[in-house]
Amino acid sequence: MNQRRLVFFSLIVLAVALTTVVTPAWADVRILVVGDSWAQGICGFKAFETVFQNHGVEGIEVAGDGTTAIGGSRADQWASNHKDKLTILDQALAENPSIDIAHISIGGNDFLSASMKENVCALSKSERKAVWERVWNDIETLINHIKEQRPGIKILLNSYDYLDHTLMTARYGMVFPEGATNQQMNDALVELAKFEMKKVKKLDNVYFIHHFGLLQYHYGFPPHFEKETVPLPGDPPSLEPFPGGKPAYTNSPEAMPDGVHPMPEGYVYIVDRCYNAYYKEWLKETAEKADEKKEKAPACCPF
Repeated sequence: MNQRRLVFFSLIVLAVALTTVVTPAWADVRILVVGDSWAQGICGFKAFETVFQNHGVEGIEVAGDGTTAIGGSRADQWASNHKDKLTILDQALAENPSIDIAHISIGGNDFLSASMKENVCALSKSERKAVWERVWNDIETLINHIKEQRPGIKILLNSYDYLDHTLMTARYGMVFPEGATNQQMNDALVELAKFEMKKVKKLDNVYFIHHFGLLQYHYGFPPHFEKETVPLPGDPPSLEPFPGGKPAYTNSPEAMPDGVHPMPEGYVYIVDRCYNAYYKEWLKETAEKADEKKEKAPACCPF
């Protein structure tokens, strides 16, 4: 799919989402989406709203679109309050005291930057670990800041899915080290994700999920394999298989036309996985409160 067709298709899907997903007036803002372009895509294409509608969930709103979901942002930028990112986050929390869940997607751009500038694929395991420590320290700074602003909040840190750096180079002109293969890069990205998972296990009210293999399962990669023929990424608590899918392959151009961003439907698959793994249980209390609010809500004007 060429760039013009991708933009056109994306705008059509966004327009449909905006006109068909309706949030009731008595809803509470419960979830704040924070992070990079995957966070931005989830917000822009109304992935949460679509998933809630598919599961019959009412009474929940999601914040972050245009504020805390910032395409291209890195963990080190959030950690240093670059362009007032943390200040804007604080304002979003202050304006929505009912938020008690943070959906975070961050670290991907830090990984890509390290891949291009430091050639992480060619580093020794101990050298890569030093890079992962640096990325994690910035992610943890962001997590701790959110927890300080909203004690008791539950945080879900999301990792990613398989990337294709050849498509990224073709689309965006990104320059990766000569000789680096897609499998080497994705192996390194999975290694970073497993490193993050171990760190998250030491934190209270912070959880982790990865999506490696999710889009391969839903889209396939013809002629290599068809959809629904590869293992899905594992569910908590073990998250095994980790990774899922076929690690020797990237995602198909149908699933990720630019090698790094899912199609609008792909963001729905991601949020649906998060909902079934964590949010369904976390939001049970809201479903009970929503029924009470519905009964107390004023009748809608008939005109």
